[in-house]
Amino acid sequence: MPETASSDPAANPSTQELVWLWQRQPDSTDLEKALILAHMVPAGWLPSLQHRYAEGDRVRFTYDGKSLLGTVVQDQGMYLAIAGERPGSGFTIHKTDVRPHDAEPAAPVDPVIDTAIDPHPDPVIRREGHTATAYWNLGRSTEDGWLPWARLHIAFQPDIGFVATLSSIEERDHAGEHRERQRPLDPVVVHHQPTRRPSHHAVRTCLRAAIDIVISAAGQRQPVVCAHFVPTLAAAQEG
Repeated sequence: MPETASSDPAANPSTQELVWLWQRQPDSTDLEKALILAHMVPAGWLPSLQHRYAEGDRVRFTYDGKSLLGTVVQDQGMYLAIAGERPGSGFTIHKTDVRPHDAEPAAPVDPVIDTAIDPHPDPVIRREGHTATAYWNLGRSTEDGWLPWARLHIAFQPDIGFVATLSSIEERDHAGEHRERQRPLDPVVVHHQPTRRPSHHAVRTCLRAAIDIVISAAGQRQPVVCAHFVPTLAAAQEG
């Protein structure tokens, strides 16, 4: 996974530009976005790394110094699994060595954020065992009664440590039944804290660092973070 934004004072995200890259979700072929410090991405790489490929896309790629044609089998975040033209040939190629067959790589269109985003520094927090979740009430209910929230979830992942993922949900209580659904925005990993084993101290440390990063990213008007704090998705739909 890409090295996500750090809470180290020497790499304070409030003073350095943040960008995002695709990465695979744990135990899944689905992708999510991860914030990293912009200086960690070599110049000119970002459009290639942010381009999202679909199964079946035709691509041109470089392998062993040769330019080849192939078909995308799977977008793995930083890499593509590609079936070559020769029957039975397959490749795993870094995205910087791949181009769409008839276009240039490009990032998805950023969501449009036309309001000031200022997440409260002390959101509602729920803890359970070695997990924690911070919630920001977005303060506006839809016509059908769904209430939107931004949610920052801290969970332990073996071989990685604690990971902080920002997403957004809507919930509704109707006829005695509580329902919850994801809003149609990509989740964003904002921070990860390496540790060999879970602990309550590590949960608290990761949570506080992640909240600070979210607030800093919102202050930078980072669209993939700000989108989760916009109540009306029409103003924040991702491309």
